Order: sequence, then C-alpha cells, then structure tokens
Amino acid sequence: MYKSPEIVSDIYLSLFTLNVMLNIILLIMSHNGYQVVCLALWGLITATLCVCLMEFYLRILRNVKEMATKRILDLLLFRLLLQNGVSMYTTWCVIATLINLTIVLVYSLGVSQSAAGVISLSFLIILFLIFVGLDLCHWERYMRYTFTPYLTVIWAMAGAMLNDWSPSSPPAVFSAIVLVIAAVCFVIKIINTVIKARRNPLYTLEESSTDEQND
Repeated sequence: MYKSPEIVSDIYLSLFTLNVMLNIILLIMSHNGYQVVCLALWGLITATLCVCLMEFYLRILRNVKEMATKRILDLLLFRLLLQNGVSMYTTWCVIATLINLTIVLVYSLGVSQSAAGVISLSFLIILFLIFVGLDLCHWERYMRYTFTPYLTVIWAMAGAMLNDWSPSSPPAVFSAIVLVIAAVCFVIKIINTVIKARRNPLYTLEESSTDEQND
C-alpha cells in the first residue's frame, strides 16, 4: 500500500508520530497550567501537520496518473480520509492555537477578554484569507479536492456564535464576519474546483491510456 507508489512516506509517518508525542506533552502541560508552553506546543503541532500535508500533497500529485489508472479507489480514499481528514485536524489545531493565544493574553498579559478575542479572531481572518489565496491560486493543483478547512472554520464560528452571541460583543461580531467570509470562500472554492477540473484536469483519459500502453 505504501510502496507502489509510495504515498504515505517515512517522513510523513515520522512527523505524524512526533505530532502524537507533542499532543501527549501538551496534555501534561495543560493539566499543570503551563499555558505559554501549551501555546508553543500548539504551534509545533500545527507546524508538523502542515509539513505532513505538504509531503503528502506532493506525492499524490506526482503519482496521480498512475493511481487514477491502477488504484483509483486508493486515490479517492487518500483524498477523502488523509487529505481532507488531516486538513480538518490541522485547521482545528490552528483554531486551538488561537484559543490558547487568547488564554495567554488574558491570564498572562492582563489583556481584557474582549480585546484578546478580537486579536485572535483577527489573526484567524488573516491566516484564512492567506490560505484561501494560496489554495485557489498557487496550491490549486495540490489542494483541488480539499474542502474541510473551509467547513471547519464555518463549523467553529457557527458554534462560537450559537454558544455566546451578543450584537454588542466585538468577538461575537468578528465571529460572524469570519463565518460569512468562510461561507463565501467555500462557495468560491466549489465553483473554482468544478471549473478547474473541466478546463485543467490533473490527468486525462488519453494520457492514462497512453501510459498503460507504454507500460
């Protein structure tokens, strides 16, 4: 499964193992109240997942023609379970990092809860818009069928609004803004994927037939 072609590499498995170990350390640090350390650990956890995804996307695109002709089910499962699954996990980790940032700002630096919430949500908006720009342009061929980051942000912001909505609360208003931005970007992502899949497919039946004849 992993060797022909090699999609889930040793690098991916090693980094994901490191990610699990960091999660264990995070639980211990969080239990003992070391919030600044937890913030750093959340950053490392997110970074390892990003590198895992980069490694995985590169290998998928490099072998997409072979997998489309010989292992189409594996390709679909890789995209559904690993690409979208790990992307969802990574997005949640980004959000968790920003939540922990809010905690550090409030309890370690004395920032008000409202201001800390606005700061963290501002970072989320910036990071999300940067991601959308890269996803729809520079990383489009790699992330064409990855939708869960958008859904995760929508889910998180909808949950935050349902839990604590107040028109007079700046964090609640910012959450609504992020929700609207994420929903609009998700629709754009779907439209862009359909158009790109038709105009610029990652592989074609003609190419696949030629590859099979050469083999």
